[in-house]
Amino acid sequence: VYLDTVRINVEGYFKLEAIVGSARASKYITITEPEPEPDPPVITSVTISAPASAEKNTSFTISGTVKDQYGVGVGGASVALYDNGSHFATVSTNSAGGYSKSTSISATGIHELAAISGNKRAYTDITITDPTEPEPPI
Repeated sequence: VYLDTVRINVEGYFKLEAIVGSARASKYITITEPEPEPDPPVITSVTISAPASAEKNTSFTISGTVKDQYGVGVGGASVALYDNGSHFATVSTNSAGGYSKSTSISATGIHELAAISGNKRAYTDITITDPTEPEPPI
């Protein structure tokens, strides 16, 4: 048995042929360059959304997206959430790059909420108010 290694370093359509005595066998092959791997996603934008106001100790939802350099949502990205500069949660994005977190705040006033993923940040404000007292019956 005789084996030989043939290296082909160009793309194209080739005929490989083996000859043993008077016997011949051939095979046609196509050599192509593999597709380059796409660039890994780079986080280029983060958004955050919350209601304009909520009552203290009442649940509301913060949501947003994380997108890459192609404008595509980044799945599995880590998003750190902050209230007035204090970290309160870390969530992961879904396969479409979206995230959401239900939370409540116990202190009244204007609160700056922030979402940070990679080195990108987004901010929004929410006003937390005291619960409204029901009107007494007349």
